[in-house]
Amino acid sequence: MSNPSQGLIPASVIIHVLNEKLNLPNALASVCSRFDEVFVVDAGSTDGTQEIARSHGAQVVQIEGDRTTLVKQRNWALDKLQTRHDWVYILDADESVPDDLCEEIAERVRNPLPDIDGYWVRYKEIILGRPLTRAALYPNWNMRLFKRSVARYEDRKVNAHIKIDHVRTSQLQAHFIHDDKRGFASYIRRMASITVIEALSLDELFKPNNDLVGASLFSASFVARRRALKKLFYRLPFRPLIIFLYLYVWRMGFLEGKAGLYHSLYRACTEVLVNALRYEAEMGNK
Repeated sequence: MSNPSQGLIPASVIIHVLNEKLNLPNALASVCSRFDEVFVVDAGSTDGTQEIARSHGAQVVQIEGDRTTLVKQRNWALDKLQTRHDWVYILDADESVPDDLCEEIAERVRNPLPDIDGYWVRYKEIILGRPLTRAALYPNWNMRLFKRSVARYEDRKVNAHIKIDHVRTSQLQAHFIHDDKRGFASYIRRMASITVIEALSLDELFKPNNDLVGASLFSASFVARRRALKKLFYRLPFRPLIIFLYLYVWRMGFLEGKAGLYHSLYRACTEVLVNALRYEAEMGNK
């Protein structure tokens, strides 16, 4: 491995994109002057996304794909990209890395702990112009900083977890920011596409599959517990009402004004759509 430029964080950032000209400049501005190298993996953008990436000094790699193949794209990047560093940070185009998170990442990769291969990172989600914590299931932990040599995504079309030994993971204290600059309409479109894929692939969670992270409410693994809760949730009746009351009343999303109300209602609506899509699939099977 070559030595990183003086002062830059010795880690590689990987950003997967598809037509992200409005979001990508903000994401790149937060990492290109801080990390030793940044890769933008483009799935066929036609809006100038690649030119924006190159203008910020990022390396552009092209691959064909869409939302349904994102997980395969992520594993392809981990397998094929010639990164200078084993430590990688995964960033989405509508996210940014604030200074405090950059400083914490720098400390972890410059002085690595011998028994840690990956770090969970929380994010603050900006909805309708304000950060939501009560109505947005905060804190939501994601595995974003890890050694590419020991980690791969499980084989799911959406919401795939990193397969990494949980005893060799830890948590960072700083947050990354999720803020889609295209507005709430874009947020709805993105979540709708994820909802469709999730609804039609939920059966994967209830079938034996050695490639998926197991589910257990009593596991020491955070991922296993979260997956067990998810499987339990999808067995409950009246899920749309339950999720609305949980976010807006129990977690007091009403304290976050109209943004908290609209987001809680939207999350409830997605559960209605999941029910409808699964019902349609069951009727088709019959």
